Amino acid sequence: MATIQRFLALLMPGCLLGGAVGDALGAPIEFMSRSDILHQLGSDGITQYAPAYGGLGTITDDTQMTLFTAEGLMRGWIQEYMKGHGEYSKNTALAYLRWLVTQGIRPECIMETPDTGGLIQCIALHHRRAPGNTCLSALQTMSFPGEYAIDNSKGCGGVMRFAPVGLFTWGRRQHMSLQSAFQLGADLAALTHGYPTGFLTEGVLAVMIHQLVEGTTMVNAVNAEETLAISVYCALVARDFRESVILAVNHDGDSDSTGAIAGNLLGTLHGVASIPNAWLEPLELRDVITAMADDLHSSPNWHVSDG
Repeated sequence: MATIQRFLALLMPGCLLGGAVGDALGAPIEFMSRSDILHQLGSDGITQYAPAYGGLGTITDDTQMTLFTAEGLMRGWIQEYMKGHGEYSKNTALAYLRWLVTQGIRPECIMETPDTGGLIQCIALHHRRAPGNTCLSALQTMSFPGEYAIDNSKGCGGVMRFAPVGLFTWGRRQHMSLQSAFQLGADLAALTHGYPTGFLTEGVLAVMIHQLVEGTTMVNAVNAEETLAISVYCALVARDFRESVILAVNHDGDSDSTGAIAGNLLGTLHGVASIPNAWLEPLELRDVITAMADDLHSSPNWHVSDG
């Protein structure tokens, strides 16, 4: 049992750190075409961190929202532990509204204690890193925390932030099935993305991460479209973590998001040891990401008091 716990303690940081590394690798070329990437960086494209947002290894909104997703889930679980019901959609929506505040926007709905505790206190998160317009507008106009978005968006602004759902539901697998993982992922994505493929793929990613932690092979865990499909392809065909995320970011699409998801998948499959140290060491918010992964891993054994 102790060996299994040590193994899992590497997989969960591997998932979140892997996603952040892929995000940071893709950040400098997020808005470039493949032809421009190859013209500026050579025939291999981007293969190491390049300057973005004033630094190397800097994350984007993808990793920011991933962290706030995890925080919302954790607060929902604490509520469930103490009161018997978790209200995960509401708690995650409140987490996203706190993220919105870090982007310099006050939401229209009344927030519950928006400026106290948790990630919102991390000054390094109070930076705009090309946040998606769909997420910004859906959250800014949300009538109440937990309201589903009224839009037709099917962009990748949902799927890029949902690896924590798979980790979270696996940690509570005695009470949360694969169906629960899918439903929770889809429900939380619907907070910002209203088109079916805009929220169903998030459920798929949650199930995939859940299954990979369980020990399922990558081949048996896959099924999705668009951004998720690109990331899955790269995770399937590449020989290792480095090759996978390099392949995932060097294309015309949303490079940071596909890099993040490929990193989530390979990091979950092979653990944090598979991520090159040259990418881990300069990674922005590495300690915050690691702490959140550790919380996701240990929280099922927490004893929460109301004191």
